Amino acid sequence: VFLSYPMALVARGDLPFDDMQGLAAYAKENPVKLGHFGFQGPPTLQTMLAAKTLGFEYAGSAAFDETNCTLLKSGDADVMVTTVKLSKPCLNSGDAKAIAAYTMSRISVLPDVATLDEQVAGIAAPSWAGLFVRAGTPQDVRDKIASAAKKALGANAVTDISKNTGAVITWQSAEDSAAFVAEQYNRIQALLAK
Repeated sequence: VFLSYPMALVARGDLPFDDMQGLAAYAKENPVKLGHFGFQGPPTLQTMLAAKTLGFEYAGSAAFDETNCTLLKSGDADVMVTTVKLSKPCLNSGDAKAIAAYTMSRISVLPDVATLDEQVAGIAAPSWAGLFVRAGTPQDVRDKIASAAKKALGANAVTDISKNTGAVITWQSAEDSAAFVAEQYNRIQALLAK
């Protein structure tokens, strides 16, 4: 596993909360509309489960082709599941703020934003990418692939991608990746069963 996609829960900048606990307190007294990419996607499912866990419901929830700054400015949503890249203009201007990172660890361009797992433990299912080989691939070949991949992740171009998009670049060994994938599989199964 080498990448966690930079998904986040982003709120309008004028709302009086900065994290999931604050959102929950606010949403228990005020209607909050949620925008997202689709009802059955893991980011939306974990957003809904986080709300349920924290004891509130969204007043409205709708899927959009793109969850960007316009969605918040238009009033179609108060909070949205989105990517750092799509929300970067309004995050930079202060018209929006990220309240949870949907990543394995904090996003480098949003270091003060806690991950969803830090705020509502046990439900986060971050989107990730990894390298896979066929079962039975000789260990020396696997080691060469891993070595080349680790070296590539240190390239300036990869650092630039992380800085520009918020992608969380990491490296997990095959053993750690296997454990991570198994845990994430179980979390996705639980989300889909809700």
